[in-house]
Amino acid sequence: MTNIAFLDAIGWDYDVSTPYQRPLGGSQSALAYLAVELARRQARVTLFSGTSAPREVMGVTCISTRGVLWTAFAQPFDAMVILNGPADANLQLRPHLDPHTPLVLWTQHACDQPAMQPLARPEVRDAWDAFVCVSEWQRSTLIERFGLRPERTSILRNAISPAFEGLFRSRDELAEAKSRRLLLSYTSTPFRGLVLLVPVFVAARVDFPDAELEVFSSMKVYQQDEPADQHKILYDQCRSTPGLRYMGSVPQPRLADALKGASVLAYPNTWAETSCIAVMEALAAGLFVVTTDLGALAETTMGFGALVPFAAGQSRADFARVYLSRLKEILRHRAADPTAFAAARLEQIQAINAECIWRVRAEQWEQSIAGWKQARQGVS
Repeated sequence: MTNIAFLDAIGWDYDVSTPYQRPLGGSQSALAYLAVELARRQARVTLFSGTSAPREVMGVTCISTRGVLWTAFAQPFDAMVILNGPADANLQLRPHLDPHTPLVLWTQHACDQPAMQPLARPEVRDAWDAFVCVSEWQRSTLIERFGLRPERTSILRNAISPAFEGLFRSRDELAEAKSRRLLLSYTSTPFRGLVLLVPVFVAARVDFPDAELEVFSSMKVYQQDEPADQHKILYDQCRSTPGLRYMGSVPQPRLADALKGASVLAYPNTWAETSCIAVMEALAAGLFVVTTDLGALAETTMGFGALVPFAAGQSRADFARVYLSRLKEILRHRAADPTAFAAARLEQIQAINAECIWRVRAEQWEQSIAGWKQARQGVS
């Protein structure tokens, strides 16, 4: 039986059941879904997080990091996986681990994020047994920036929430759900392009007056309520824009249900994504994704949707004009035959459900854990 532990030092109050019930950040949601799938495969799984209610839930032992004793880490795990760092957490943790336990950094951060900067120090890099990245773009930039040893790095990609699996049973059901109205969606955090989308949507609506936009976005996924959210003015702008409904952040089952009737993910992304689960889930829900070519989005979209170039040094006003032009082109294509436009999304739905689900990822993780364990035993 595989015995694996995950540690998230961010301190948020959550366990593996949280993303099924309320909004939660993408990294933490990914950890929760993976942990549950590993437990379903008969692995022994422990999650150390900031939970205020330590317990066993969904087959996973959830232990609070609030006042946890170092002895809790001493059992011989097949892998101790640290989520997102900080990258020098290994120096403090390693003395308390069993010598045969591989210490793994699973990061969703880009190389410019503060949590990754300790990797510039050789003693920090060398103390990790393995680095798990979520895309080739992220892996290559981390290697280039910090000189990681390529053989210690691997790519274990993200996947969709279970709520997004198998949303449509047939091409006809898909076409019927999508052709009723022209509905666009935005489902990422507010600082990744929402400020550009609002005026783009207003401009697009001149040619497509029946278009609607639902915005599922807030900082609540990062445990920030709206009164303390610096993007509140942007949310108020959304609320006052004709045709736009500001929905905030919602639990994954509710979001999946809402996207079943949407045709386009309008995501003028200005942030270099290392993966982007929001795009994966939009593909799984049968939306045509219109986003940018930044970061790992070309990998994540898997050849589906449209990637608008976002050149270094390009003004956001210029980019917005190019994005608007591409978005209107897609909307004209849909207007010509809404039923055919929707039915064409079946291929992407099938691809995501075959490749980008946590059952598949759990098997890949088990294979990697076996390799890390073998390598660690060879050096201990």
